[in-house]
Amino acid sequence: MKKNKKILLAVVAAILVAVIIVISAFVSGYNSLVEKNEAVESAQAQVATQLQRRADLIPNFVASVKGYTDYEQSTY
Repeated sequence: MKKNKKILLAVVAAILVAVIIVISAFVSGYNSLVEKNEAVESAQAQVATQLQRRADLIPNFVASVKGYTDYEQSTY
């Protein structure tokens, strides 16, 4: 009986180790996906920031062109 208990205990321990390894692989994979998702969101935010900066500069550019146009008209 003692031999059967030892074998059973070894099998249960092996199964527990296998389950822990599988769970840790899933957790690691999930963490990797979350990390990559955060990197994508950060990159998208940076692109949005740059686009907003460019959009904010357009009125200044238009005003500069209008001013230069008035100067050219008065010159001719």
